[in-house]
Amino acid sequence: MRLSDFCFILAVPIRIAILQYIKDNGSVTIRDISGALFGAPTNIVPVRRHLQVLYSAGLCQRIKIGRELYYAPVSQPEAVTFAIQQLQKLFEMSTEAL
Repeated sequence: MRLSDFCFILAVPIRIAILQYIKDNGSVTIRDISGALFGAPTNIVPVRRHLQVLYSAGLCQRIKIGRELYYAPVSQPEAVTFAIQQLQKLFEMSTEAL
């Protein structure tokens, strides 16, 4: 994943809100997130789409228990580690240019 991809993913405010909700509440279902953020646990289509993006980027994990699918935080996502490394490189390059 490129740094620009990571920034693009987190440029959508609802994705940050979803990640924060998962971090604060542990393992949650799509209905839990939809109910908390949109006030309607049946409005799961936009939440599902954003969760797929976050999951594909490695920013959350999926846990299937029975028929229910839960989303949970990851301790140190590879995408976050990568983004931090890239930002450090950019910072070093910018300070060398001065």
